[in-house]
Formats: sequence, structure tokens, C-alpha cells
Amino acid sequence: MPARRIGKKAMTNAQRQKRYRESKKPNSTTSKRRRRAAREQALAAKTLAASEALCSRLYGVLYVDPPWQGQPDDRDSWHNKSAENHYPTMTVDELAAINPPTAPDCVLFLWTFTSLLDAAVDLIRRWGFVYKSSCIWDKSTADGTGRMGIGHWFRYEHELLLVAVRGVVPAPAPGTQWRSVIRAPRGPHSEKPEVFAAMIAEYYPSLPKLEMFARQPRDGWDSWGNEANPEATAATTGDGRAAAHQSRRRRSAMTST
Repeated sequence: MPARRIGKKAMTNAQRQKRYRESKKPNSTTSKRRRRAAREQALAAKTLAASEALCSRLYGVLYVDPPWQGQPDDRDSWHNKSAENHYPTMTVDELAAINPPTAPDCVLFLWTFTSLLDAAVDLIRRWGFVYKSSCIWDKSTADGTGRMGIGHWFRYEHELLLVAVRGVVPAPAPGTQWRSVIRAPRGPHSEKPEVFAAMIAEYYPSLPKLEMFARQPRDGWDSWGNEANPEATAATTGDGRAAAHQSRRRRSAMTST
């Protein structure tokens, strides 16, 4: 059959059929986002079902800012304001002794420093997670300019937020990923900008979320510590040292602001 002209371009039947099929295909990125949203919602339902079966609340998202022992001091330490003067710090062994109430499928967002990266990866493994990725908090002052810290190899102006997974957890859908470097102002000692919790909630809107070593309650989240959700506090070691630490840290943080 001779080619049929359409406008200035001659097309065969096969070419016209291919063009028709292409026009009916759904947008690939949109389809992936829909599938990812469905997976996240299904995982949330699975997590809640596991919680009911165990009669204990489990979480699909952990957001943790550990009170690392041996964390690098910033410029404030020169004025006797190091971490140990704000709250009791914990060793990796003490942190690893905590038993977070995680679901079989869970994603962990863990704050650490460049100098403590090895300790953070060790804690990730001991909690049963696998490291996946990270993003950077580029610290700024209130006016948006950078603020140079101190350090042995480099002058630190950032902290790391590590991402780890246990089981099967969907990564963000294509086109929804945040940039790996986020500039945000510093707050009181060790406090992290709200933008990171907002990012996590945007990635996982349906999954139950727990913030460990939280400074204050956050809508849509549970907060860990003996001043917060008692079910979450039950995840501490048997002698309650971690929960007591959390209480002291929160009171110190409030008095230091």
C-alpha cells in the first residue's frame, strides 16, 4: 500500500499506528509517581497491621538526632558551651542498646557529623539497617550567609543526614527528590531546622513516624522520651537510662534557649 501523505510528511500505516500508540501512553513520570504513592500507602497499612498484631505501635519512619559522644565542638565550645554542657552524651554502644520500635520495613534518617561518620554507619548496621544515601545541612546565619566553624582538616559548615533502610521501603518518586544540599539557618545548640522534618513527611505522608531525641512534639509524629509518647518510650533499654537521658536533654535544651 503506498504511503499516505499527512501534511508534509508521508507515513506508512505502521508509522501511523505507532504514533497513535505513543499518543495513548500515559506519562511515564506521572505513572511512576502514582505507583510509588500506592506503594507508600500499602506499606503504611502493612505497618499498622503489624502494630495491631503485636499490640504495640511500630513505625515505618525513624528520625534520629543522637547525642553523640565525641562530637566536634563548634565555635561556641570556646565559651564552654560544648555538647556535654547542654545534655548527657551517649556512646555508640549505649545508642545501639536502644531498641527502636521499627516495623519490618522501615526507613531511618540519622543525623551525624563528618568526623563521626564511621560511628553512625556502625549504629545503622547494629540497628539492622542498610545505608542508602545522605544529604547535607549547609548551615547559615539568620541573614542567609555562611558561618565558618572549626575543625582539624576542614572548617565545618555542615552536618550530614544519613538515610538507611531495613526491609523494602520505596524511594521518592522520580521528580520529587529534594536537592542533596539544603541551606537553612542555625537555631539553638544542636537543634535541627524544621525543613528536614518537612522533607521526610513529604516523602512518607502515610507511614507512622517517630522522632527520637526530639526537642518538642511535632504534628503528625510521635516523639520519643519519658516526656513524650509512653509507648515510644517503652522502646528504651530495660533500666530506662536512655529515656532519662532524653528527659534531661530536653530540659537542658529548653533552659538554653
